[in-house]
Amino acid sequence: MSNFIAWLAAVAVAGCGTDLVSDPSGDPMTAAIEQDLATCSHLPSHVTPRLVSEVTYLSEELAFDGAGSLVAKKGEFLLRVPPNGPTSYFSKDPVLATLSLGLRYLPDGDLAVTQPAVEDGLVARIVRVHADGTTADYVTAADMPPELPPFIIPNTIAPDDTGGLYVGDFATSQVFHVAPDRSVISIVVGDAAASVAGSAWDTTQHALYYTSTSTLRRVQIGSDGHAAGAPAIVADIPNARLDGVVLDRCGNAYAIDSSPATNHFALWRIGAGAPVQIASFDDIVSGAQFGAGAGWDDQSIYVSSVAGKIYRVKVGVRGLR
Repeated sequence: MSNFIAWLAAVAVAGCGTDLVSDPSGDPMTAAIEQDLATCSHLPSHVTPRLVSEVTYLSEELAFDGAGSLVAKKGEFLLRVPPNGPTSYFSKDPVLATLSLGLRYLPDGDLAVTQPAVEDGLVARIVRVHADGTTADYVTAADMPPELPPFIIPNTIAPDDTGGLYVGDFATSQVFHVAPDRSVISIVVGDAAASVAGSAWDTTQHALYYTSTSTLRRVQIGSDGHAAGAPAIVADIPNARLDGVVLDRCGNAYAIDSSPATNHFALWRIGAGAPVQIASFDDIVSGAQFGAGAGWDDQSIYVSSVAGKIYRVKVGVRGLR
């Protein structure tokens, strides 16, 4: 049973007083749920990606501001890309003039950007970019508690619904949570987080999904914010090099597979059965996000390539919000 359908069943058992599947009230949310459930068993097995933009550059990730623009890096700066019309710079703050690996919007509207320590003397950090383009540190490697290694290559971030962030560090093989007050809780350390590259927060199940080499794992988070047990393997794809990951409303995960050494660049759908490779690309890809905001298809995953291409993959269902 998919996570989303299980959640619906739990709501019904809890006695919310509304039949979410057959409610004839005409409520838009009910109609949206019905649509999601109807499409879950008819998702495409293969999709040809469509190239939609080539204006970004050296951007490992992308994000949607919800107001009609895709946001990504273009060299040293952050760029806004509308679905139609001219692009514009979102921020030219000098703090951003280095490598950025993760981009995600926080619930308060700020954009979180991860920056590795790419040179001796630099401190790895996660930066908040405000709506006016100015920046402030969210947390730096120097803020880590003494029992945890300072992060070096924060390769992925996943906001939760409280304003906190789950961070995966590629270099130190760890996943940790940073609360809005900047306190840090360790989630996973060691082999189960080796080369962690992508992550996604499941609000309905209070769990974190993350990719580690060829494996997608899921760790349940308890009410105290700590991991409730060891991470579970969702899927292992031999010879894959998994990167960005997103979740849909049918309980599926979608993971980027990108290995320059083997010239293999793909998108996998991971659900109840065997993983399915649903798309392939002609370039090194890394980040993925469901479309959000006017002009962007919310039933498509948009995939970023380091060389500056943005692809659209019409997967046929909306992302888990």
